[in-house]
Amino acid sequence: MAAERENNQRFAKLLIDSALLFADEISHSEQLRSYDARCIAKTYNLGFEPEKSIMAIMKVAEEEVNHWLLYEKAKAYLGLGEGNYEEALSIAQECFSSAESDVKASSRISIYHDLLSTCYLKLGDHVNAIRELHEAINNCTNEKYRSELELKFNELTKC
Repeated sequence: MAAERENNQRFAKLLIDSALLFADEISHSEQLRSYDARCIAKTYNLGFEPEKSIMAIMKVAEEEVNHWLLYEKAKAYLGLGEGNYEEALSIAQECFSSAESDVKASSRISIYHDLLSTCYLKLGDHVNAIRELHEAINNCTNEKYRSELELKFNELTKC
């Protein structure tokens, strides 16, 4: 979130707390559209409430589940912590496969490589984590994000 990147923790907390109230209200629906669920799931992930994120995603009809939603689901499983990393990786792999075949996702494919890298890292697989992070950097079209990825890569390859 932009407020966190600018080191304005108070403002970031205020924004997240407000967004969480909004997400709670919307997620009371029995069924959610994919886009709505993705926004809610992302909010819950940012607010460190991965269980609620997964519950929101489960309210989407199976035929509406797409890579954008799977991305948030994988992040939620990462947020659940140890014991959930294999599930996060499995979802991230499905997510990546789906994103690869979507022209709209091609300019953002680096985020999927980054997600895979994070999953591998959590599982202790440094070789694949480094490989995916390298792919993220190579496929990144956003200079600011590429700089973040390069810093992450440098930290990871120090080990």
